[in-house]
Order: sequence, then structure tokens, then C-alpha cells
Amino acid sequence: MDNLELRQGTKGKKEWLWTLYRSTLKEHVENAWGWDERFQFESFNKYLRVEEFCLIYQNNMPIGGYLLQDKKDHYWLEMILIDAKHQNKGIGTKIICDILKQNCSDIKPLEFNVIKGNRAIALYKRLGFHVYDEDDNFYKMTTG
Repeated sequence: MDNLELRQGTKGKKEWLWTLYRSTLKEHVENAWGWDERFQFESFNKYLRVEEFCLIYQNNMPIGGYLLQDKKDHYWLEMILIDAKHQNKGIGTKIICDILKQNCSDIKPLEFNVIKGNRAIALYKRLGFHVYDEDDNFYKMTTG
């Protein structure tokens, strides 16, 4: 976990971020709804701006990223993506803990959705998140 650095996303990293998005989420999306490559690519390009991502670098190489939005009464973690080669090494834990320390409080919690069946649910519960709602496909989690 040494040499982690956060950098603002840039247009030059859009293709890399799409590849990370696809490799990280495809299995979960496919299990929930089925993966439609064209739909996912178009949605990615329409709704997710790389410039709004905070990219995670290790040893000067991009290994992940997250999109955090400041809402009126909470912070919304749209997504966190860690390259598979770097998962289960404490990086996601460190990033989420840093987000909590820097942005969140008892007054303004961190919230997000996680697709049911995602292995990261255990991590989120270990970090103190709890499910406050759910639907057929998602758990809605919060620190609040």
C-alpha cells in the first residue's frame, strides 16, 4: 500500500477508466441484469465524467478510482473501482477510511448502493456501514 497518490481524473484517462469500470463491474452487472456492452459504454460516457473521478495511483501507475459527490445532507459514493490485481491488499479500506476522515461526520454521512452479491459488502460492514434499505438488486448502505 506504499506510494498511494490521489489525482484528479483527466480526459486522457477516460479509456483506462472505462476498461477498469468494465473489468470491475461486469460480473456483478451481468449477474443482476445481464451485461449489454453498448448500453454500458454509452451510459458510462453519458453519466460518468472522468474529470469528476479521483484516480488512485500506486508507484506512479493508476490502479483505481472513485467518484464522490457532495449532496445536501450526505456524501454519495457513486463508485469505487480497484483493479483486480490490487484488490484484497487494503487499498479500498484505506481509501474509504480516508474519505470518511476527510469528508464525513455524524451530521453528514457517507451513503452508496452496492449490487447484491458483490464481495465488497463484507468490507463495508467491517468498516461500520450498515444497510438502511434495499431493492431487488441493491443494498443501500450508510454510516449514518
